Amino acid sequence: MKFKFFMKNWKKYLFIFLGTAVYCLAGFYASNYFQKNNEVSIRNEILNISRVTAAAVNTENLKKLTVTPADNNIPEYQRLRVQLSNLYQALKEKGISGIYTMSLKGENIVFSVDSWATSDQLHSEPGDLYKKPPSELYKVFSAGTSEIVGPYTDEFGTWLSAFSPIKDTNGNIIQVVGTDIIGSYYLGRIQTYKTYSYLIVLAVYLLIALLYLYILSVMKGFKKSKESIKLFNDLTNSVPLCIQIFDSRGKLISINKYAKKAHFLTSLTDAEIKKWDFMSCIKEEYRSKVQEALNLAMIGKGTQDMLIGHIPGTSTSTWCLSDFVPIENDGKIEFIYYLGKNIDREKFIQENLENQKRELEKINNIMIDREVKMIELKERIKELEGKK
Repeated sequence: MKFKFFMKNWKKYLFIFLGTAVYCLAGFYASNYFQKNNEVSIRNEILNISRVTAAAVNTENLKKLTVTPADNNIPEYQRLRVQLSNLYQALKEKGISGIYTMSLKGENIVFSVDSWATSDQLHSEPGDLYKKPPSELYKVFSAGTSEIVGPYTDEFGTWLSAFSPIKDTNGNIIQVVGTDIIGSYYLGRIQTYKTYSYLIVLAVYLLIALLYLYILSVMKGFKKSKESIKLFNDLTNSVPLCIQIFDSRGKLISINKYAKKAHFLTSLTDAEIKKWDFMSCIKEEYRSKVQEALNLAMIGKGTQDMLIGHIPGTSTSTWCLSDFVPIENDGKIEFIYYLGKNIDREKFIQENLENQKRELEKINNIMIDREVKMIELKERIKELEGKK
């Protein structure tokens, strides 16, 4: 009996098996892609910080250093230590553990100035030899390009470091600045992102599976009894998604409780809901795309991950990621499901990261302009003194 039941429904079980396999494979690659993106984001962030720091360092003070213990007795060294310390205090919340500069003497790399307190075991005196520098650091001195290195291990520990050349106005390399993140902190963040991505994939899979199973059971009973209709409503009302149901001609039939709350429609009756123009809450520039997706769904072609912007005051969310899912019965489109997810938080995070990047670029430009103006002012003073 069980075998006959299986043979009767083998296509459905094959579809579920293949769908699960494809989703798991796609989820694995998506998780790895998400992890790689976050890894690249962290590395780019510390590299940008290193470049901004290199531009911010006072090159005139740096040129006066001998990179020997004697530098402890000159005011320029102390001013540079204060500058690096202030930069470190402003950046430590981003995971930066220290900032320092280095000089190349012959084939040896020696430390010059750093942000650590003199009592800190990571502090190096001017002229101290860097015993185990990463090989990429020599490339920064020779090629004059910024490098992100690591995680690597030296005599001080394991680090992810960004190195950028400090150049004078003629483009000559004076020293190289290094910014460090502790290796365990970096690897911990990567592992956290990886864990989160796997959990998200699993949660989405479970949600889709539950939604699929409930929709199947509800759609079977939808034609038979009011009890199955109640089950369907309970399902759609229990998920944090904006669900709208259209008939095969694209006419709105019903929406779930979440959608009613999201679009301020809780006071409307079911009959009034059917007359609601769902396009009225969508920004003008997105309406043609939404209408096209609905038209495609009416001929059996679904649309996924479509970005929609809402008109302020018509929805609790500004941005929504949406799918149109056509439901067939005996080869004909019977219903079209619209599934919308609020992505305001994701958009906020993305915009915040872009704002931080613009702020870093602005600081970089300010620092560069300041150095250029100082050099021009000094040259003007020398010119006036020469005239005297």
